[in-house]
Amino acid sequence: MYYHTPNVTSYVRTVLRFRGWILSAFIVLASLAFTFCRPELISSDTLYWLSESKELEKTHANAYDTQHVARLSVNVPVFDDASKVKLSVLQSELDYNKNITQVESLFSSYRISNEGGEDSSLIKALPIHELNAKGIIEFVSSFREPYKQFVNDDFTRFTFIIHSKAPLEIAMLHIPY
Repeated sequence: MYYHTPNVTSYVRTVLRFRGWILSAFIVLASLAFTFCRPELISSDTLYWLSESKELEKTHANAYDTQHVARLSVNVPVFDDASKVKLSVLQSELDYNKNITQVESLFSSYRISNEGGEDSSLIKALPIHELNAKGIIEFVSSFREPYKQFVNDDFTRFTFIIHSKAPLEIAMLHIPY
């Protein structure tokens, strides 16, 4: 099987004799390749598959929209129906502001509660902002985890997380407390 082994000693001696030149030529060639070759050329397969991608066009154009996030904390002395109405009015004012894209708070319309408290498949879904103050306290106290970023344990501080296109001018808002 190994009867006809080629004689490679001359090749090995040549490589050993010029190993410094071979290594330096490899390093120079690799550095030139990394310097002058664009990454698009190396990743041409990715470029081929994503050539019609809208997200890739947006990335290349750097057309990202700036999103500003602000946190507004309102301290309430006592949480009752009157303060709930004032906070709901603030939520409405924030929702209808032109520069604000989204407002997350306890009074957002997409927060849902189960009024009956039954574990039934036929549950009446009720937005939290439609409950009275006592109902909100009972519901949030029983399901604390999803709402702890919006209200503290004793219901004296309410937080509104505001996403907007431009920096928010707090002085222009009518904050009740």
